[in-house]
Amino acid sequence: IDKFTQTLPRTLILANAWDMLRDGEFKPTNYVKLAMLALEVETDSSAVRMLLNQINACLYNYMAVENRDILQNEVFEFLKNKVQISKNKPDFQLQCVRSLTSIAQNKKQYDFLYELLNEKTHIDGVIIDHDLRWQLVIALSEGGYIDANDIKTELNNDNTVTGNQNAQCALASIPTSESKTAVWNRIMNDYSIPNDTLNSMMDGFVNVTDRSLIVSYYDEYFEKLEEIWENRTVAVACSIIETLFPIMLTGMGLSCDPIQCAEKWLNDKKQAAPALRRVIIECLDDAKRVQIAQELDREK
Repeated sequence: IDKFTQTLPRTLILANAWDMLRDGEFKPTNYVKLAMLALEVETDSSAVRMLLNQINACLYNYMAVENRDILQNEVFEFLKNKVQISKNKPDFQLQCVRSLTSIAQNKKQYDFLYELLNEKTHIDGVIIDHDLRWQLVIALSEGGYIDANDIKTELNNDNTVTGNQNAQCALASIPTSESKTAVWNRIMNDYSIPNDTLNSMMDGFVNVTDRSLIVSYYDEYFEKLEEIWENRTVAVACSIIETLFPIMLTGMGLSCDPIQCAEKWLNDKKQAAPALRRVIIECLDDAKRVQIAQELDREK
């Protein structure tokens, strides 16, 4: 893939490979390696962003759980090296740093992000502006490396609408049961939260390294689907249902299996609003695609 000299043919092949992955015909592990090869030569900003998002999706959902750690470390070091040697490509550097904040999961990786945030590590070409600072803060919050006081300090330096939304995401990312419960209760019960802030809070809630931390909330999720649909606008209801759907628990061997739970709900709620059933059917389809991809990735 890295032998193509133009973005278009390379992107067409990668798009077909991605469709094959989603159809259970191409291993996610192999796709990540293919995407990394493409990133060696890709210069188009949109194509780079697509590849990084797809790598993250593979590492977070599509790959078999037992295959993730080794390749995750490889991807992190690959992107970290790209950031360090691409000082003449500031947009590429920025996208790689943003991707690093999404895939970090161990102490060494969080230490690197912490040093970037606190300017203990300087990389030529990388400018830590407010937006990037917040992405670093959110990632470090997810990892448990900063707390609510640190987030409030950051907010004091960027007390804007966007800053407040990012702060809510960071607070919702704190990996404690107390934090997750407080955020969950607000999402479910506080109808006064502005839509963009609500979206930030939900992103933070599902932003977890240890997914067992959020399993216990999904009995209530399925119990409240009809209430959410009836009491919220269609747009907000769809956002809540789709963002919080537990696709991230697929294949994790935890007490909530999203496929079984969604199928049971659909079987029990045949009289639910057709549009609501359609949203759950689409979420279920995505979870099944993840399950099939994981099973293929597990094969020798």
